[in-house]
Amino acid sequence: MTFMTVAGVVMMVSAGLAPERPGVPPRDPWTCPSSHPIKNYASASGGYVYYLPDHPFYEEASPERCYASQEEAERDGSRPAGGGSRRTAPPAALRAPASG
Repeated sequence: MTFMTVAGVVMMVSAGLAPERPGVPPRDPWTCPSSHPIKNYASASGGYVYYLPDHPFYEEASPERCYASQEEAERDGSRPAGGGSRRTAPPAALRAPASG
């Protein structure tokens, strides 16, 4: 909710609610919460990549956002980081729950 004054009258202006973004903020500049261990990182090419905990550069990545699953990261526009973990065999703890 935003307040603005027009001709001496204070009015409330309702701002549209943006859709909730997947994931959660990091705990600190280097750490994601254990419930959301996948790190989203702004790449030099301008896009976002995500790092799984077993990726060789996971510890060096400073997360901008943290995710519970690869699907959640991809829904937020992130792609897998190269040179490490691949989508073909994610740890069971990082798989999205089966819908049914």
